[in-house]
Amino acid sequence: MGWQTNGHLEGAAGMEATEETPLPGSPRNKNAGGLLRVTHPQLFTVVDHYAIKTQRFYFACLLTQLALLFLTVVVSGLGNATAIHAILQTLLLLLLFGITAYLYFARTAERWYAARTLAESLLTRSWRYLMKASPFNEDDKAAEARLSEDIAQLARAFPLLPAQLFEKHSSIDEATAEAMQRIRALTASERSALYRRERIYDQHLWYQKKARIKGSQNRLFSLLFLLFVLCSLVIAATRIVMPEGPIWPIDALISLAMAMLTWNQSKKFAELAASYRQAAGETQRMLIHWPEQVTFDEEQLARLVADTESVFSQEHTQWSGGK
Repeated sequence: MGWQTNGHLEGAAGMEATEETPLPGSPRNKNAGGLLRVTHPQLFTVVDHYAIKTQRFYFACLLTQLALLFLTVVVSGLGNATAIHAILQTLLLLLLFGITAYLYFARTAERWYAARTLAESLLTRSWRYLMKASPFNEDDKAAEARLSEDIAQLARAFPLLPAQLFEKHSSIDEATAEAMQRIRALTASERSALYRRERIYDQHLWYQKKARIKGSQNRLFSLLFLLFVLCSLVIAATRIVMPEGPIWPIDALISLAMAMLTWNQSKKFAELAASYRQAAGETQRMLIHWPEQVTFDEEQLARLVADTESVFSQEHTQWSGGK
């Protein structure tokens, strides 16, 4: 059986990359029933946190840029130009230039996208290993060696990321290896129930939540944009009737409107809301075709997990390509 879906973009960021995302995700390391916990390689946690931190920093810088542009417009509209006005404008523009140059030369957005892509690649390989899906449907010792090699190859594939991320976590530590081996030692039916609950169902809930949040944010910033445009329109029309009337802050309102539009577009609220709704529908279909009490043999489970993870990997790849 193969699942069919379209990829979606987490903008800037995935990853929240990101922000922060990021990108398709699920609650991390939740209790998987009884005393058993789903454990992933430590490098995944390290890179995941780095992607979130980089995403937040990127959008904090973007928000600061918008604020500086708005303040520059406000200073320009403060009556007659004076030396103080010129100094303030110069300082604001210098700050704006500095932030923009730093983001460009530090390649902040690219590092966020790379970290989010790496984190999700590590996650899908970890789940394949835990469920004994291809290419880890072999004896435990060989599978663990293959997973370690995959992690090392992935780390080398992202030279843009800081080297210190990989210094201590490019291999699987003994405690993590033992915890993952305990999950591999479960029966096919037990692993099937675990995967359905901790991977697909958690992913489904995450998509639903994100679809609601992004939809609400899109409506909020769209309404704010329309409000500021409407206020600017009323002021412009008033000036036609009262050209000698008081000076109204139309430039500042237009700047605020543009800031709302820029923020909405850069965060991709509308696009992400639609993508998350589509992904939630797809994971819902996965759950329907994967009954909770069904019994699978090893071959069936490996094939279904491989198909499911291929879908998630496709989404991650398209997200990275659409950055």
